[in-house]
Amino acid sequence: MLVCLSDSDSTSSDSSSSSDDDEPYVLYEGMFKEMFPVPPCARPKIIGYVEEVVHAYSEEDFRRNFRVSRAVGADLYNDFNASRMSPRCDSGGSPAKTAEEHVLAFLYAANKASIRGFGLRETTAFRVLERVMDYLTLAEWGETGANPALNPGLQIASTLQRL
Repeated sequence: MLVCLSDSDSTSSDSSSSSDDDEPYVLYEGMFKEMFPVPPCARPKIIGYVEEVVHAYSEEDFRRNFRVSRAVGADLYNDFNASRMSPRCDSGGSPAKTAEEHVLAFLYAANKASIRGFGLRETTAFRVLERVMDYLTLAEWGETGANPALNPGLQIASTLQRL
């Protein structure tokens, strides 16, 4: 396309000034930059954030960053790991994020803090948050999608099923 445009310009009248000759090329340069944008720079990430940084947190720092105790966090990611929402493998060349990374990233995001420290790209962060939300929904509402605590009839039926 650029070659065709430059060829058509070469047939224009030679009486125009040199600044007029440069005008189409400035236009082409803008079009070229729009069609072929410069790839974004790599965003900095902390490699091994959970293993190196989070594991070194004191109990107080852990609670401040994740709003739960370390024991509750461990229970959550152990339960999440056993659930069907925990990934066994992800598409792409990178290994799947661990259950601990999933739950801690979710808690960190719920704390309105930056997700970048976990070394997650936006799409991976979305998948991580979606899986943990599915797990928490299933843990609260069960497979039926109905919370027995909100409906006395379901509560009785749930109790009878356990008998």
